[in-house]
Amino acid sequence: MEAAAASKHPQWREKIEWLLEIGAPWCSLTLLEAAREGHLEVLKLLMHYGIAPIPLCYFAAVTAGGDRMAAISEWLEAQGVPVPGSSGGEPADTGVLLRALGDPAALPGRLSALRWLVDYRRCRLVLSEQLACAAAEGGDVAVLSYILEPRVGREHPAAADWPTPAVLAAALLAAANAGQYDMVRHLVEVHNAPLSANVAAAVAQAATTCKQHNGAAARQHGDSAAAAAAGSCAAALLRWLHCKGCPADGSAIWNALRQDDLAAADVAYDMALAGPFRAEGLVATARWCSLAAMQWMVAHGSPLGGMGIMAEAAETGDLEKVKWLHAQRCDWDSRVFTAAAANGHGALLTWLAENHCPMGHDGDAYVAAVSHFEGPDWSTLGLLKELGCPWGEGTLARAAEECMSRPVMVELMKWMMAAGCPYDHEIVPHLAAIYGRPDLDRLHSTTAAVRTSHSPLAQQLTSFWKIF
Repeated sequence: MEAAAASKHPQWREKIEWLLEIGAPWCSLTLLEAAREGHLEVLKLLMHYGIAPIPLCYFAAVTAGGDRMAAISEWLEAQGVPVPGSSGGEPADTGVLLRALGDPAALPGRLSALRWLVDYRRCRLVLSEQLACAAAEGGDVAVLSYILEPRVGREHPAAADWPTPAVLAAALLAAANAGQYDMVRHLVEVHNAPLSANVAAAVAQAATTCKQHNGAAARQHGDSAAAAAAGSCAAALLRWLHCKGCPADGSAIWNALRQDDLAAADVAYDMALAGPFRAEGLVATARWCSLAAMQWMVAHGSPLGGMGIMAEAAETGDLEKVKWLHAQRCDWDSRVFTAAAANGHGALLTWLAENHCPMGHDGDAYVAAVSHFEGPDWSTLGLLKELGCPWGEGTLARAAEECMSRPVMVELMKWMMAAGCPYDHEIVPHLAAIYGRPDLDRLHSTTAAVRTSHSPLAQQLTSFWKIF
């Protein structure tokens, strides 16, 4: 019902009427969604069916802003719906208002809507850290300025101290986390908000949000300058914060690398005065960041060594990362091949085999390919066999343990036996008895698998099997 109330579909009326006729449940969110989208006609239709509007619709309509909020407010007043907190009682619940102020997608006109509520209808606005943070996240500088300026008729913690340094610091961090870079500048320049390393880290973390916002604006207005700035706004703001004395630490560098913003990483590196990076940092970069970020780390002194880094890169399936590390003479072992198999990276497995990456002799790659919650990765299993990956002793039993509680376990055993996986003959009747599958015994009797009689059942099956 909430989705129908917020819908802009031309058949919204038919949808809502049909839902009401079949007895679809509704709640206050149905009314709030309609008000939030500025759908006055929906509110009227709901009232026609006996669903009366509620006071919080005033707050929800702030998101619609401007004329649509005014139209909804006038209609609500005409229906006798009181403005929240306007009767002199306790302040109204402002959760809906916080959402309206913090919604970056809200239409213009939130300030006029807020003024109407507070200045003309005496809505008791509780000045709080949460309210300031919501306005900062919304990105409307005029709304935040209105909130931060104490006025008669509002409630606030302490008029003489409002806004407190703690409130300003929280609002600044909220703006940075939301990628509202203009708001960050406003809070620092106009309100002298306290700076911290957390702000620099948040600016670097929100680089993607800023890129998306600026890129969309550039496409809309055909502004090539804005398009060029879309990828560098985090770096520019970090440089500006650095000039303002903002501290930074390694978190800002890491966040910039995670966003693949190397320009921002350069600025954060200068701000943090970072020393040589540890090997663990490059391993984490191989797992979570791009090849360019890895190369940046190496260029800034991160040691390039150890077999773990190649395995982390293989787990991501990024063939270019693995190729580059191989070209840098990084060591590898069977863990690299197993990591690629565990995540089903077929192209990477093929390249690794062609370049003589160790596959191991214990069948770990096969076991990794079956160790998925949704079941075995059949295509990867087939590719491993095609590439000549060794089976290893005990592989059948280990694979069975990974899938023992699923019906697919029997099919997996049949596939592995038919594919030539060596196994102890004692395992088959044991599995057949547990799962009531005599076809396993029949397949076993006709399969020319290699018998490993020197590996007794007690050595192949772990204590986990003793529950049977």
